[in-house]
Amino acid sequence: MITRLVSKHFLVLALLSGLYVFSGCSHSDAPQTLSDDLVKPNVGSLFVQNFWYGKLPGGSTNNISSTHYVIARGSYGGKSDVIVYNEDDHHIHKSPDSIAHFLAYESNGDVSVTNADLQGNPLPQWSRFPVGGGSPVAIPVDTATYGDTLFVRTEGTRTYITEEKITLNFTAGNKDFMARHIHEQKRIINTHLQLPSGPDTSFVNSEYWFVPQLGWLARDSTRSSSAWSSTQLVGASVLQ
Repeated sequence: MITRLVSKHFLVLALLSGLYVFSGCSHSDAPQTLSDDLVKPNVGSLFVQNFWYGKLPGGSTNNISSTHYVIARGSYGGKSDVIVYNEDDHHIHKSPDSIAHFLAYESNGDVSVTNADLQGNPLPQWSRFPVGGGSPVAIPVDTATYGDTLFVRTEGTRTYITEEKITLNFTAGNKDFMARHIHEQKRIINTHLQLPSGPDTSFVNSEYWFVPQLGWLARDSTRSSSAWSSTQLVGASVLQ
């Protein structure tokens, strides 16, 4: 079945047997730039992603596919422009799960994400991605304790790098988009493991690519000293 969705800025063709996104601006077929309008998916939109992960060095590679469904849009958690989505990971759940996830479009062009608590409300700790091109943002500090003893402290920053063209390998064919590249570095301090130089410290580096034309974080990759992971959008149907 083919669903045709028409909007002011682009045409989306979704082949539900192998989701394919075709996008063309009214004046040209060139990818969008920073000056173009941001697309904000409406209820009924969906995104299909593949997630790969493995151990280093030379560990086995695993692959999980998931579909994210936009189920609501409005004001949540003190933010006025939010989409709510859930997901079917194609393995654990036979239908979309009941745990909501939230993606907020900030007034300065950034996006923020969080998950839901057990009552379905947004958790107060939002993670901001500076895709609007502004200053770096600090990652909220996370700690792990045993009793009164602090064992692990995680801190870091997310930094806007540039806007660049990326190719997404959709099921029905490759497609180029302009994406906003974010670099994230986390520092993990393990006070339980003391070295001659002090607490054991390691770093985890991640890259994220946000596509304004889809209103979605379409690709990411993460690498530490012992493991790696990568997520990529492989299909989408975007309603406005």
